[in-house]
Amino acid sequence: MYHYTKHLKSSFGEAFSEGMVDDGYDEVVNIDISSVVIEAMQKKYANRPQLKYMKMDVRDMRAFDTRSFAAVIDKGTLDSLLCGHNSRQNAGKMLEEVWRVKAIKWGRLFPL
Repeated sequence: MYHYTKHLKSSFGEAFSEGMVDDGYDEVVNIDISSVVIEAMQKKYANRPQLKYMKMDVRDMRAFDTRSFAAVIDKGTLDSLLCGHNSRQNAGKMLEEVWRVKAIKWGRLFPL
């Protein structure tokens, strides 16, 4: 049996990740493609070591090992990809990466 405490959140509403830490989650990794957003959140939450912020494209998460997260939470990223150019291809890449990095193959993708 595996015990995972690390969660990945793509895109983010800051209060959601903060709330997860308040509820006892050990580590919440937030990714966004915007370096401006990442830098702002790193400064704002410098006193919350459980919150990690990384600039990353959700379609290419090679920085993470396979099955390295207990759950993946999406807050609007898939919606954005589906509204853009090459939407099916980009959404497919995102979902392939999400399935790769989540620890349990049969569940725990939470689109918000």
